[in-house]
Order: sequence, then C-alpha cells, then structure tokens
Amino acid sequence: MSRWRVLYTDNWYTSLQLSDYLHDRNTGLCGTVKKNRKGMPTLSSKLNRGETEVAHTDSWMVIKWMDKKEVYVLTSIHEHQFCKTGRKNYKTNEDIIKPVCIVDYNKNMGKIDDIDRQLSLTESIRKCMKWYRKLFFHLIDLILINAHSLFKMLTKNAISFSDFRLSVVRDILKVNSQEVSSFISSNLRLNGRHFPRKIQASDDSKTVSRQCVLCSIHKKRSRSSYECKVCCKTLCIEPCFEIYHTK
Repeated sequence: MSRWRVLYTDNWYTSLQLSDYLHDRNTGLCGTVKKNRKGMPTLSSKLNRGETEVAHTDSWMVIKWMDKKEVYVLTSIHEHQFCKTGRKNYKTNEDIIKPVCIVDYNKNMGKIDDIDRQLSLTESIRKCMKWYRKLFFHLIDLILINAHSLFKMLTKNAISFSDFRLSVVRDILKVNSQEVSSFISSNLRLNGRHFPRKIQASDDSKTVSRQCVLCSIHKKRSRSSYECKVCCKTLCIEPCFEIYHTK
C-alpha cells in the first residue's frame, strides 16, 4: 500500500493480532482493548487517577490509564505522550491532561458514537426479527445515515435524519403524504371473495402476528394473527377486515 492509513476500533475488534496484521500492510491501529484479550501483556500495577502503565514492542504499545476506571488502549501510531484536552478541572481550574492516544481515539470515534446514538432512536430492526433480517435492515439504516450526511454536505440543507428517510421512502414509492390512502383503494380488495386465514409460520408450533394494515394507516398500534387469503394483507377480524374490503 502506498498510503498510510489509520483504523480506529472499539474493544470488540481491537487485538494484538489485528495490530500486527495491519502494521505489515502500512495501516495503523488505535482502539480500546479488553485486558483479557489473547496475547495481552500483564499490567497489574495499582494506579491513581491520571497515572498510566505501559507495555510495548517495536510495532505496538498497550497503555493502561486510570480515569474513573481503568482504560486499556492499543495503538501502533502513538508514543507515550500526554496533551491538554482543552478543558479544565472545575475544582482546581487546572488543564485536564490525557494520553495523546486516548484524545485521538475520542476525537475520531465521536462520529461513530453519533451514528450509534442516531440509529438507537430510529433503527428499523425489531426484537422479533430473524438475525439475517436484522443484519439486512441494519445495513439499510447505515446506508441511509451515509446518504443523509452526503446530502447535507452537498446541498447545505440541515434536514433531520427522520425527515430525510421519509422523503427517500416517498420518492421510492412515488407517493405524497396525502396519497397514503391509495394503498387500500385497488379494485382487487373490493371485488371477488375474500376470506380470512391464520398467518402461516415456518414453524407450525408458533403463532405469528403482524401489524394490521388498516390500523397502521390510522396510526393505531394493533396486531392480528389473520390475513386475507386473496390480498395477503394482515387485518383485524373485527372491524378492519370488513372495512378494508367494502369501503
């Protein structure tokens, strides 16, 4: 690789093996690491707040820093140095000093934390989903987050993520907010013979329920175990099934 890059990771991914692998490919690594990760050096000294203990090789450094609790950081791009954070201790009015690797980690992981915070409020996944569906919808959410950031950067439009996502959905479906009712205005639902049936599940021992189509349009939270055989729409037996097929 001709260009030197740096990868910032949290403690789910950081390891000595990953650091060595990336270092051999001209890529740096900096991230928090679990102290019981395989191959980690033993750092057993009892530290007071602000003190550090370090172990290193020619390619990486592990630092244990005592903040409110012990923080372990693995880095292949930093030396054992401290810097000012730009904040002051409210009791002593002295500058707060932290290891440079931790300051850089907090700075570069901040955007990831913002994304996680945003997704926790607006994510599409639900507890009842299969794992592969959760993965699929999580990837869709990440794609929308990235698209939202690019849209704001290119257009200088400070639209919220919720409004941006809704506009994308409307554009894909080619409908306006006033046209939502058109979902239930097809000839199919008004003609023919329609009968309810239990929603089929892959495992017959489990009862499946979904959000009622008609209730969701009226912004009501109601689940039903029945659907129309012809329309394949989930509907409450009473009164949604009759309303959907007559009005």
